[in-house]
Amino acid sequence: MFRKFYQEGKEIDYEISQPISLDEIWKVLDEIFLNLKDINVVDVYYKEVEIDEKTSYPTVIVDVYNNDGTNPVYLIYVKDLDEYSWKELKEKIVNKYKSDKLNVCDEDEMYVSFCS
Repeated sequence: MFRKFYQEGKEIDYEISQPISLDEIWKVLDEIFLNLKDINVVDVYYKEVEIDEKTSYPTVIVDVYNNDGTNPVYLIYVKDLDEYSWKELKEKIVNKYKSDKLNVCDEDEMYVSFCS
């Protein structure tokens, strides 16, 4: 599902190979969130990411800070995402993944941070 495209120190960046629809994002987010272990913080935010000089995609970024110091970052390119649909998606992300193990420790319009 993801391919590694960058590594520096303990940060490893992964990207999804092709942009997906908003309907498909739950499968991808579940893959990440259901496999979290021993995390400190998970930041989820929206950003327009430039792939090359001609291409940019609306992107949901999941930035995981593990207790062992590793920092995997997942870039999920989403075809039909904009700031308005992000606000709705962010609210659904909070409702779905907030649990006994993950609390919301910070959020604003563009991101949400979960803490263990």
